[in-house]
Amino acid sequence: MSAPPRADAVVFGIRIDPLTGDGAVERCVAAVEARSLLSIGVVNAAKLVHMRTDPGLRRSVAQCDMILADGQAVVWASRLLGHPLPERVAGIDLFTSLLAESERRGHRVFFLGATREVLGDMLAEIRRRHPALVVAGARDGYFSDDEARSVAEEIRAAGTDMLFLGMSSPKKEIFVETWGEHTGACVVHGVGGSFDVLAGVVKRAPVAWQKAGLEWLYRLLQEPRRLGPRYLATNGAFVRMTALERLKGGRPAVPPPARTELDVSVIVVTYRSAGYVTGCLKAVDRALEELSGAGLTGELVVVDNASGDDTVEVAREASPGARIVAREDNDGFAGGCHAGARVARGRHLLFVNPDAELDPGAVAALLDAARRNPRAGIIGGRCVTESGESDPRSWWGRPTLWSALCFGLGLTTVFPGHRLLDPETPRPWTGDVAEEFGVPIVTGAMMLVDRHAWDELGGLDRAFFMYGEDADLCLRAARIGYRPMVTAAASFVHPGGLSSSSLRKQVMLHTGKVTLIRRHFPPGTRWAGVLLLKAGVLLRAVASRWMSPPDAERQGRPTSQRDDWRALWGARSRWSRGWPPRSSS
Repeated sequence: MSAPPRADAVVFGIRIDPLTGDGAVERCVAAVEARSLLSIGVVNAAKLVHMRTDPGLRRSVAQCDMILADGQAVVWASRLLGHPLPERVAGIDLFTSLLAESERRGHRVFFLGATREVLGDMLAEIRRRHPALVVAGARDGYFSDDEARSVAEEIRAAGTDMLFLGMSSPKKEIFVETWGEHTGACVVHGVGGSFDVLAGVVKRAPVAWQKAGLEWLYRLLQEPRRLGPRYLATNGAFVRMTALERLKGGRPAVPPPARTELDVSVIVVTYRSAGYVTGCLKAVDRALEELSGAGLTGELVVVDNASGDDTVEVAREASPGARIVAREDNDGFAGGCHAGARVARGRHLLFVNPDAELDPGAVAALLDAARRNPRAGIIGGRCVTESGESDPRSWWGRPTLWSALCFGLGLTTVFPGHRLLDPETPRPWTGDVAEEFGVPIVTGAMMLVDRHAWDELGGLDRAFFMYGEDADLCLRAARIGYRPMVTAAASFVHPGGLSSSSLRKQVMLHTGKVTLIRRHFPPGTRWAGVLLLKAGVLLRAVASRWMSPPDAERQGRPTSQRDDWRALWGARSRWSRGWPPRSSS
């Protein structure tokens, strides 16, 4: 039985993954297989020193998905400070290991960086070592900031699985932060001067020197005049940093990562939302202005999932101060949320649907509830209709075998809102603006997630393309001790429509329901849960031939049109298996 993963080490305020070289390679291979982005950052003593005074470099490193100790001094410091790392994982060692693994698995690799001459010599050496390696492309690292986008598009067009950047810091970290996802690569690894080593321009220290942690001394002996002053300054500063943090009992000697320098990041994911996103963004801006008046800080991040229309332009005009992330692919709502979280700098992440409009005081109310309820982890607000009446669809009950049975027998339709026979439907709000209570599931239309909880849970499961990902996140959060809740003080309008006749939407909705059953019902009952869901659809499909379904006002939730159930039953092969796994949660 394998040992459980250890918690990340935090050295000088930077999270470092406690991985061995083999463990790092396994994570990279898993990223390619899952077709999800894994950006890699490495830190050594010099870089940690520079990160104290370079916020851009610090932010770029901190936002990497996997951060490794490239220098032996970092490993020694981690042990001295009580957060021991298992070993040094040098960037060049990971680079060469990934080349061998890519050759074995047929992964496509792209090399970006160095001069044309060095690049050519390195490619010749790589072909000698790995004759079967699939090289998707290569180009030198001498391009301007204006050319960076076209470079990223070239990498995407090559069908790259792993991208290796042979550029110096902080250029490579900034390229990864800005263009990593745009390249389409699954693994993005900044390897620094490794190109020079493979090209034979720079000789690496013998293995014995590497194991002893004296590789820096070997380089110093090679170039004493150039490297002497630099090593004297950075190594001395690193020793002082370590000593000071040791005296402080391991508390960070530098500010926390820049990505958490704000109180909240509001993330809006759009897809062909040009017709209604303006109202959403202007409402968010008003809420952030009120937040500023309370002495709190926030930002707006808009993520567009490859709309292909003028949604991005409309968003820029509606909120000039928003950070816009224009994606090349649409991998669903969860994928867009991850893209927003990747660049967000807030200690809390507030996800808002593009057709929702927040009350000016909603963000402040959510943060106040989070301050008073630190174990909530996930907090929602009070959904209201366009006429100002409370809409109960702010939260949902937990799906269980009993709720599935009630749906399968048609009881949820005959007795809508009944506590026993329609248990997933939420109870109405009382009208008290101070009302707060714990709930099983917070709606994703407006959902505040603590950054630590988001990281601990791995965020929304990207296997859900749309519908059900919010429920899955809340159920997983409760499983590890968080207590999701809602507060009436944070109100928002979410028209949504009380009726839906879109077969595509219904198929995705029921695909999400099946996935929730397979993920969260007790083993041995999941087959029964899926069977009852299918039985409920069949029952309504048959009954709809002779009677109309209850209207949305009586039902208290969105309802399907008369013909929808028959169409949904006819399409059962498209939803009855649930969403296929795409990434681990």
